[in-house]
Amino acid sequence: MARLYQTGFELNSATSAVEWTTSSGGFAISSTTVRSGTYSGRANPTASTRYMQHTFQADTIKTTFHRFYMNAATFPGATIAIWQYKDSGAGIGFSLKLTSGGVIQMVNDISSATVLASSSALSTGTWYRIEVKIVDHATT
Repeated sequence: MARLYQTGFELNSATSAVEWTTSSGGFAISSTTVRSGTYSGRANPTASTRYMQHTFQADTIKTTFHRFYMNAATFPGATIAIWQYKDSGAGIGFSLKLTSGGVIQMVNDISSATVLASSSALSTGTWYRIEVKIVDHATT
C-alpha cells in the first residue's frame, strides 16, 4: 500500500493547503517542543477549538492507517476530541478523546458518548505514539 499523506510540520507553516487541507482556531507551529526534526504542530484546545484537517479523495480509500505523536503539557478540564475520522459518504465515524485524567478513549461515532476502548492514564510531558487502523467495510 502506498503512502497517501504525511505531514511532519517541517515546512514551518500553519497555512491551510500547505501541509494539510484546512485548520481552525489558531493551530500553530512550534520549534520549542519537538519529538524529532525541527518543528511540531501545537494546539491548545483548552482555550478554543483548534484543529488541522486533511481531506482524501472520495470513495478511493478502503483501509487507512493513522499515526500521530502527542505530548500533553496539561490535560484538558473536560473530555475533548483529539483525533477524528469521518467518511461522509458512508456515514461512519470514529473519534479519539482525551479525558481530564489523561485517558484516551476510542468512540464509535464522533458525537457519541459510547466508549469502545480506553487507554491507561498518560503522563504529562511525555511523547506518545498513537496509531489507528480504519477498515471501511461500508465502501467495499
